[in-house]
Amino acid sequence: SYQRDLQEDKTHLFPVVDIVESTLEIVAFMIGGFQVRTEKTSEALKEGFLLATDLAEYLVGFGVPFRTAHEKVGGLVRHCLESGLRFEDLSLEQIQAAIPEAGPEVLEVIDLRNYLSRRKFAGSCGEDPIRRRIDYWKEWIRGNGAG
Repeated sequence: SYQRDLQEDKTHLFPVVDIVESTLEIVAFMIGGFQVRTEKTSEALKEGFLLATDLAEYLVGFGVPFRTAHEKVGGLVRHCLESGLRFEDLSLEQIQAAIPEAGPEVLEVIDLRNYLSRRKFAGSCGEDPIRRRIDYWKEWIRGNGAG
């Protein structure tokens, strides 16, 4: 039965290898002329409420239960939607009206320029973890004679 077990996994393994191989063949073509349009990206990031979770986590740091923090931030989002505002349009006083626990540093929490710098853990979308991963793969490629 041991040999049979090793045969059974091949029916799934080989098609996956073929799919990955064919995908890798087109990656260079897909990203060859890729350019980030920073002005469009910056504007797109301002739409919606990307930093709502960051704001809730900020409140949790003050001992506010996440459920309560979620409700308070949801109320602030509702106010923004009803008023046609974005987080960045709010004054400290407007934020504190919905979230009394918020101090002046809350303006840094809802500033998109600080978003990536707060993500420091491996696997996150922060600048440092991504840079470390890119460096790792560059070194791996050099060490394996592929670059």
